[in-house]
Amino acid sequence: MTILAVSGLIRPMLAATRAEVLQFLEARQQSYRRDATNEDVNLTRNRIRHKLLPLLRTEFNPRVDQALQRLAQQAGEATALLESLAEMTLDRALLQDTASECRLDVSILSQQPEVVIRQTFRRLWIQRGWPRQEMGQREWERLAE
Repeated sequence: MTILAVSGLIRPMLAATRAEVLQFLEARQQSYRRDATNEDVNLTRNRIRHKLLPLLRTEFNPRVDQALQRLAQQAGEATALLESLAEMTLDRALLQDTASECRLDVSILSQQPEVVIRQTFRRLWIQRGWPRQEMGQREWERLAE
């Protein structure tokens, strides 16, 4: 079974289809529970699962599930690389880190693509425990500029 890591979460069942899971459980005579909320199409995740994905399979690509799994895998790999670059950039750029002040070397930051700069600031925010509620994409972009 493929184990997929997405944004720090390990999702071992993400690549398994419902039929495969049910077959696995049946072969082991394992009981299971059905979550009634999984059928509620008022929830976005269920509308995607019950309406959008079947439409995509029939109208566009019968293997859309596999394509989305590959995309998730690639996104996870790209995110891991970005995190690594941001961590290295922060380590190199951090000049002063005290309780009251953080100073960064702008010449090191300016050598990086904007996406790495934004992620570097996100890492700094997380490390410092600063609140991120007000930090949306636009704020990260402004900070990187």
